[in-house]
Amino acid sequence: SVTKYIKDIAPDDYLTYAPSFGLLALRNKWKTEIYRKNPSLKNKEISLPIVTSGITHGVSTFSDMWVDPDDVIVLPDMMWGNYNMTFCVRNNASIVHFKAFDDKLTRFNIDSFEQVVRDLAKKNDKIITILNFPHNPCGYSLSVAEAQRVAEILIDIAQQGTNVVAACDDAYFGLCFEEETYKESIFSLLAGTNKRLVAVKLDGATKEEY
Repeated sequence: SVTKYIKDIAPDDYLTYAPSFGLLALRNKWKTEIYRKNPSLKNKEISLPIVTSGITHGVSTFSDMWVDPDDVIVLPDMMWGNYNMTFCVRNNASIVHFKAFDDKLTRFNIDSFEQVVRDLAKKNDKIITILNFPHNPCGYSLSVAEAQRVAEILIDIAQQGTNVVAACDDAYFGLCFEEETYKESIFSLLAGTNKRLVAVKLDGATKEEY
């Protein structure tokens, strides 16, 4: 009753369970697309993507892998509420906020971001930050200059000896419309820059393809 409607896919490709990391062809295709959509990654080596059950599962898997009890997660004061559930309730970390916007509420507050991450780097051998642009819930996207500055700050902290884990939550990747907006993931500015900096890209495939 089901198979008679499916003409172009072999039964072994849609009736059986997929491997736990996802179909290899899909993973290879998505890796190719990451390079296509992020030209700055050219000549950089990235790992083969792993398929999850959605962006929330991806964030949760990231948390299980990289977040230890009492770790500190750097996030803006405007944030997706599920981060608290995933990082704090599930993995016993704590969140330290920076001010998302400047006093005029028009630009990303790089000064606040830098002060918070540098202060934490002085007290901890590892800092974790979640870079979510276009941002949920406010929709803000970094300009080219802002993205470069954020990357420079994190790379500098790593160069000075603090381990940096930067998760790029790209659930709304591609929804950038102003000319000055950085059109790639900030992952492309961080990946492969320093042995003490781990950049992780979390994609929301269905949202992106919509």
